[in-house]
Amino acid sequence: MHTPGTARPRRWWILLALCLSLLVLVIDNTILNLAILALMRELRATPADIQWIMSACTLAYAGLLLTAGGLSDRYGRKCLLITVFD
Repeated sequence: MHTPGTARPRRWWILLALCLSLLVLVIDNTILNLAILALMRELRATPADIQWIMSACTLAYAGLLLTAGGLSDRYGRKCLLITVFD
């Protein structure tokens, strides 16, 4: 068992990487929401078209999330995080 002073220091780097990836997703979603008016104006998109765009982004996020979850179940979370972030 690790004492609080000798806990694994890499766990903070992994937490930072996970938080940064979540931040990128939130920023991307915010940009898409702010661009709705410009999309409607420039592309002459109807509200139904905008709904398709938002749904496509949601499906892409969900597909990547399911893939990452399946790989984590198969190979282990630690192995996957080390592979991705090293």
